[in-house]
Amino acid sequence: MLFNSGHSLNDIKDMMQSFAIPIYTIGYNANIKELKVLSQINEAAGINADTEDIVYHLGSLLNTWM
Repeated sequence: MLFNSGHSLNDIKDMMQSFAIPIYTIGYNANIKELKVLSQINEAAGINADTEDIVYHLGSLLNTWM
């Protein structure tokens, strides 16, 4: 039984582009490269939560929405 399965980034890339909804990603111990590509499809931001300055990056992201 597979619990962690789904579609690849290539499978959903065109669909996400057609929705034109920005997807902001935060990755921790994740495939940061693919998350960054996903967030760049509709000009959003991707954050690597493995860095020490994560609080600064999250604050900056939230401040852009206020």
